[in-house]
Amino acid sequence: MAILIEAGPDAAQTWKKVLRSHESNLDIRIYPELGDPQQITSLLSWKPPSGLLPRLTSLRLLQCSGAGVDQLLGHPDLHTGIQVARLVDSGQARDLATYVLGAAVAWYRRLDIYAAQQALYEWRRIFPHPRSADCKVGVMGMGMMGQTIANAFMACGFPVSGWSATGKALNGVETFSGRSKLLAFAQKCNILVCALPLTPETRGILNDELFQVLASPGLVVNVGRGEHIVESDLLAWLERDQLASAALDVHKEEPLPSSHPFWKHLRIRVTPHIGAFADPQNVAWQVIENHRRVLAGAPPVNLIDFHRGY
Repeated sequence: MAILIEAGPDAAQTWKKVLRSHESNLDIRIYPELGDPQQITSLLSWKPPSGLLPRLTSLRLLQCSGAGVDQLLGHPDLHTGIQVARLVDSGQARDLATYVLGAAVAWYRRLDIYAAQQALYEWRRIFPHPRSADCKVGVMGMGMMGQTIANAFMACGFPVSGWSATGKALNGVETFSGRSKLLAFAQKCNILVCALPLTPETRGILNDELFQVLASPGLVVNVGRGEHIVESDLLAWLERDQLASAALDVHKEEPLPSSHPFWKHLRIRVTPHIGAFADPQNVAWQVIENHRRVLAGAPPVNLIDFHRGY
């Protein structure tokens, strides 16, 4: 029984090499070369191209090549006979935490302002000097990604609170849960980090109601999904509060269209969804173990619950 890898050509070859280094006799194929499609029982893909799944009549497992799976939940060709699993990579969580921490600290320590001064040969210190202990950080989403982000901020002396749809606990973090506690949580945040999965309940959660209660000066860092933000509400908040800023690594439409107002906004930092990637070396065992499990009739690790959306 075969594993099909659907990714960019370079990434697919890397996956194949790493998987084979763990188990040399695996039958691994790289899309679009399927061989006999009926022999393919596992597919490693972030989002299968239209028309592929119906050709894989023996497919039992769709192993998402990333942590988020919202792009799969509404896939028109995904049927109940195909189990979906996500990859969980602690290294990816650490990489994402460094991205978030870097974006937040650059804003809080006014590095953009000092970069502009450098271009003018201007030596001018800005006071009062910012202290980590005075900047409150809130993390939305307290799974592995969110907890790793929270710990990174705490290690640098920032006070941290966390919000999740259901109750989560983390040492040193004041936690909130449920929609009824969302605004109380947001009121405590100068830096608000969204690391939520995208579900019907979290779509549009970063909206005007929330922006209005954020502490000032405020920064929103979104590493969840672009659909978490109501874009018009974000732009209105930035217009109202001249101290507000945003750092956005995910976008409702990717690539972000050249006509989009985010590109030219002086207080929005745009990056092209590069916060973190799963390392094949770290997660190859999950792909192989799940391939074995579904062949044996067992559930895969990190199985997705379609009702929850993650």
